[in-house]
Amino acid sequence: KINVDTGEVSEDYMIPGGSGNYGMISGGGYDFYLEGNGSIYGYNLGDTGIKELMNFIDSDLVSYYITGLAVVNEKEFYGCTEDETGHTVLMKFSKVDPKDVKDKVVLTLGCSSFGWDLRSHVVEFNKTNEEYRSVVEDYSRYNTDEDYTLGQAKLNTDIASGKVPDILVITEGMPVDSYVSKGLFEDLYPYIDGDGEMKRENFFSNVLELYETDGKLYRMVPSFRVYTVAGKTADVGSSSGWTVADLRKVMAGKPEGTEIFVEMTREGMLNYGIQMSGSQFIDWKTGKCSFNSEDFIDLLELTAEFPEVLNDDYYSDNYWDTYDSFWRDGKVLLEQMYLTDFATYNASKKGRFGEDITLVGFPVREGNGAALTANLEMAMSSKSGQKDGVWQFMRYFLTDEYQEKVEYQWPISLKRVEELAQEAMKKPTYEDENGNMVETEQTYWIGGMEITITPMSREEADGLIEYVKSVRQLYAYNDALLKIVSEEAAPYFAGQKSAKEVADIIQSRVQIYVNENR
Repeated sequence: KINVDTGEVSEDYMIPGGSGNYGMISGGGYDFYLEGNGSIYGYNLGDTGIKELMNFIDSDLVSYYITGLAVVNEKEFYGCTEDETGHTVLMKFSKVDPKDVKDKVVLTLGCSSFGWDLRSHVVEFNKTNEEYRSVVEDYSRYNTDEDYTLGQAKLNTDIASGKVPDILVITEGMPVDSYVSKGLFEDLYPYIDGDGEMKRENFFSNVLELYETDGKLYRMVPSFRVYTVAGKTADVGSSSGWTVADLRKVMAGKPEGTEIFVEMTREGMLNYGIQMSGSQFIDWKTGKCSFNSEDFIDLLELTAEFPEVLNDDYYSDNYWDTYDSFWRDGKVLLEQMYLTDFATYNASKKGRFGEDITLVGFPVREGNGAALTANLEMAMSSKSGQKDGVWQFMRYFLTDEYQEKVEYQWPISLKRVEELAQEAMKKPTYEDENGNMVETEQTYWIGGMEITITPMSREEADGLIEYVKSVRQLYAYNDALLKIVSEEAAPYFAGQKSAKEVADIIQSRVQIYVNENR
């Protein structure tokens, strides 16, 4: 609080939930109105909480925000936001009398993050479904300036205590295997099989299998992306999958100064290695770990060869001018590829590398060294009393209507992927001023040289689809695991302990962690 006459500061106030989460508007019956987290709140200085006055989702408003908010009173606001067509419009918002709202069966949706696709579907579902209405419990509102994990922690605590929402959005950090083992989630296969409009064989079978537990599907995954490693076929061979020893043999034949990955430090390599291959060292079903294996020791020893930090002269004066030519010229052996569509692969092969490439994957003990992860995961509570309604909500994400909207991810629908393959085999087009569709060229610039990216052949498209079908490992992002490995590997990198010694310690600590979280 500031005295505007003297400039003297007399008191400080901490806004509940973190000041960075809100825009502040004064007047209208409260000291401040707060706009943020998809709601408008009332707040008086010194209050320990804030009062929600308008929830955007409950008001069938897709937008995350309202700009230029003008308050008449706590029941009437004006402001600008986007309508369903994406245009910015001025709107008036008035409180509706509860007696004028049609009663519907409520489905709770719990989440700690809330993406646009899901948000849009909640609003559309609520507008069109005559029987059910979904109500969002967004736990991110519990996050503070000091701790942005409080919402996730509270959600986990509520679930562990039996307070499971009808629909759960699964995010990183959730002990999903523990929830499954406790019987908290419903098997979705009977709903797919009994739907009448969809069949399991319509989807990538490997993706379904990766999210199965004992032959039951407890998590729905509408789309996904693949993490892998690409290299010139002339360097790494034509087969996917290799080991650390295989990588060393290739590097032994390369000129001094050749990098395995661009801009890779020791810490980065350790994190990348755990994320790409960590699931091979933990079997969550049996609870067994193998971080004291030769394969993990090989990974530690390879990681030790990377610099702790990049030298000051790493970024030369012409670094960014020549960056895109590193792979063509052989300065860098491998590309960390985030494979989300046909265009990613085609541009890398014909642009970045300029010759045949192999998706060789990260060096692992078994498999092709690729991993996949989902952009959205949902589960149905086994305790829900409205499972038919939950399925009405969830099934949308497997329908053609949604699958045709998926961008920058692989749709789980095989039908849709084939349609995308057909598009990848054609030149891009644009509409001219006369309404005619005109073919154009896709190009890639390297060192000032324009390179034409030709459309994919049927053989190339089929090969990529088969590769995506071959991925049998989940991307293993786990903060707790990364922290354990990083802490205990440090003495080895500092020359204080052997790789075998720290591997034994990591094995012990991770085993305890797994035992406590199964």
